[in-house]
Amino acid sequence: MKAALYARVSTRDKEQDPETQLIALRAYAEEQGWATQEFVDHGFSGKSLRRPEWQKMMDLVRRGRLKVVMVWHLDRAFRNVLDGLTVMRELEMLDVRFLPLEQRTWDTSTPTGKLFITFLLMMGELMTSELPAKIKAGQARARAQGKTIGRPRKYPHITQTVAREAMVASEGNTKAAAAALGIPASTLRDRLR
Repeated sequence: MKAALYARVSTRDKEQDPETQLIALRAYAEEQGWATQEFVDHGFSGKSLRRPEWQKMMDLVRRGRLKVVMVWHLDRAFRNVLDGLTVMRELEMLDVRFLPLEQRTWDTSTPTGKLFITFLLMMGELMTSELPAKIKAGQARARAQGKTIGRPRKYPHITQTVAREAMVASEGNTKAAAAALGIPASTLRDRLR
C-alpha cells in the first residue's frame, strides 16, 4: 500500500518546519509497513485547497496511485468544513483512507468518526474566522500600553524636528538635507509630514 504524507506550513520562514510533522508521519507509516510519498506545501494557508503539493497529491489519488492520505493534524489539510467534508467524501468514493494522525482514534470510515472529524473541522473554521478580531484586539491593547506595532522604524534618531533643522540648513533642498543626515530623501520627506 502506498501512502501520501502531506505536510503544510503557513510561512516560509525557519520558525515553521514541516519536518516536525513529517517525522511523526514517517514513523507511523513505517510501523504499518507502507511505502510513502511526501508532499509539502510551504507558505500556504489551509483556507484554500489551491496548494501546489496538495493538488499534485490529489491528482495521484484520483489516478489510483495512493491508497492512504496522511496528515499530522486535521488543520494541516483543511481550515473549513466544506473543503474537509468534500475531500473526505471524494476519498471515500475512491476507496482511499484519510488519516489525520493526531486524530487517528476517530476512524473516518465510521459514522462516529465522521461526527468527531466534522466537529473538529467546525471548531477549526470558527477559530480561523475569529483570528483577525483577536489580532486587532491584541494590537489595540499593545498600542494603549505605548508599544509600537510593526517593523522597527529605520533611522529613529531622525525626528521631525531634526528633519526641519536639516531643511533650514540646506535652504530647503531636500536632497542636500537628506545627504547631510545620511538618509534617503524619501525618509526625510516622511519625517517632515
